[in-house]
Amino acid sequence: MSKKTEQLLRDDAAHLWHPYASAIETPVMFPVSRAEGVRIELADGRQLIDGMASWW
Repeated sequence: MSKKTEQLLRDDAAHLWHPYASAIETPVMFPVSRAEGVRIELADGRQLIDGMASWW
């Protein structure tokens, strides 16, 4: 993981609250390299479909 990604994850944990996540335990983060429409590509190359996008 790059130093920039590590810093972004530290900043995220220090300053953001993620809906539907525990406020006590730090949720598992999945660094995203790109997204288009409902498709998300993680930094490790895995591809996901954002199934919760319709809620927002």
